[in-house]
Amino acid sequence: MAYQPYNDGQPPPYHANPYGQPEYGGGAAQYGQAVYGQQQPSYASPPPEGMQRQPQQQYYDQPTTVMLHGSADAEFAAPVQGSYAPQANYAPKYEADGTGESFVGAVPGDGSGGPHKRMEFEQVQAAANNGGYRDIGFLVAFVLHLVVMIILAGVHGPKLVRDMHDDPPAPTTGDEPRETSDGTMIGLLVVSAVIGVVFSIGWLSVMQRFADRIIHLCLLANVGLAVLGGILALAYGQILMGVVYLLMAGLMGLYYYFVRARIPFATAILHSSVQAIKENSGPVWVIYGLALVQIAWLALWAFIFTAVYHAAQRVVTEVDPVTGNVYQYRVNNSSGLQFLQAYCVLSLYWTCETLRGIGHVTTAGVVASWWFTPGSPAPTKSSLKRASTTSLGTICFAGLLVALVQTTRWVLQQARRDALREIVDCLLSWIERALKFFNFFALATCAIYGDDFMAGARRTGELFKAQLFTALINDDLSETVLLAGAFLSGICAGIVGAIWASVASIEGWVVCAVLSFIVGFLVALLSMGVIRSAVTTTFVAWAADPAVLAQNRPVEFQRIVDAAQPKYAGQGLAAYSGGQRV
Repeated sequence: MAYQPYNDGQPPPYHANPYGQPEYGGGAAQYGQAVYGQQQPSYASPPPEGMQRQPQQQYYDQPTTVMLHGSADAEFAAPVQGSYAPQANYAPKYEADGTGESFVGAVPGDGSGGPHKRMEFEQVQAAANNGGYRDIGFLVAFVLHLVVMIILAGVHGPKLVRDMHDDPPAPTTGDEPRETSDGTMIGLLVVSAVIGVVFSIGWLSVMQRFADRIIHLCLLANVGLAVLGGILALAYGQILMGVVYLLMAGLMGLYYYFVRARIPFATAILHSSVQAIKENSGPVWVIYGLALVQIAWLALWAFIFTAVYHAAQRVVTEVDPVTGNVYQYRVNNSSGLQFLQAYCVLSLYWTCETLRGIGHVTTAGVVASWWFTPGSPAPTKSSLKRASTTSLGTICFAGLLVALVQTTRWVLQQARRDALREIVDCLLSWIERALKFFNFFALATCAIYGDDFMAGARRTGELFKAQLFTALINDDLSETVLLAGAFLSGICAGIVGAIWASVASIEGWVVCAVLSFIVGFLVALLSMGVIRSAVTTTFVAWAADPAVLAQNRPVEFQRIVDAAQPKYAGQGLAAYSGGQRV
């Protein structure tokens, strides 16, 4: 079969197992892969013995043809035996996306063999939706909701400021404990943040060299800690708790037993992802910048929410006729203002999810550029521009879905608690986690192919149909290494904070150590989030377009192939090795 170009802005139709080889005897493979058991063209130049160079516009019923990205004038065809439909040819699709820049991407072509152009991947696949902004309606809605928040600040903020100014300050006795100077605490927090950044940089090299050992160690440590907790609980007579701990240890042991063979593959994916970020560190600084924006937004949001909450209540004064005592208390003033509180909560979640999505899509675009067009200039700048303009509506769409679930949970938690609400809240928490996981892959797909959210969701759905369990396991194993790095960064920052407090004779060194741990952990976690985005992008690209990865990054691709062979051979993951389909 041959795919047609994206003339209507929609991805091509998917068939059975589109992310890997078909079932044995199932006919032609997708994405230019050879039929099961047949030869796959090598991606070396010149072509190996037994392979001929075929003209671009000539079709053959028997040989499999695969268009190599970046080739100047020809494609290689492997003369294999058997009767099957011609394979899909890969050809870059050139078009503008509304920003005045061009792009190249792994668009399945129509086999027409048109002229190849070496264009920048930073504008990846914007033509998948005929150019311009994607999901523009959600972008407009997001901007309007921010305008409403500013209006709320203007309407209710002044009253809050006046009331706060009228309240007398709390009396002081002069016996308050000596407080730490602001300069000392700020210096401590800055040092903790620097430790987080420096540790994250060093942890990248550690992950590349020892990721597999770290994963094994962390998984076994979880089992050991659960066993220890069970033994201690039983020793202190907590039978039920002890049984629960031991049951958890057994489940974690089974998990380790069944996933240990997948660790090499997760390690190889992680290694390539780290290498992409080491060569393009821009996304890390983008994430730090977005974190500062989020902090500023949280401060503004806190003021707006407090103003709305203050306006939603009124003070009632009552005098006890017997004692003459005066009592004041607040009551709800308006149900409409209570609705505005829920709106503010929705705004908080939506904006935070959107900011995180911008960072994720930026990273995905950079990693996709690293895989598809090595050596592209300024990939971070182009990816950030796309994430904050043409793809921002897509990010807002994904963020709104999560924010609606989170806001619903908040509303339920404000209501009177009962068994039914607890069950609903539990179900919503699982839906929230599932949505976040799905959106993470969907947004990475949109960053690679320039899709709108629904098109990216369809692609992700097809990926999950074929390899959901693999995606879950790979994400979990990778996250184990990332969380370990963030935790160790927090430990280092906490130790420095404790020493700092002791040297500076600051009272409450434990508090200083805890604050330093939190700052070091969170700063490192931001960097590890970039790696997780890179891992997801690499996995999606590996599953969807392995031929291009093999050509552009043969060393990294071969590392993944070698790791995938023992576990994933014949399971649908695209794996090429030495011209042979694994």
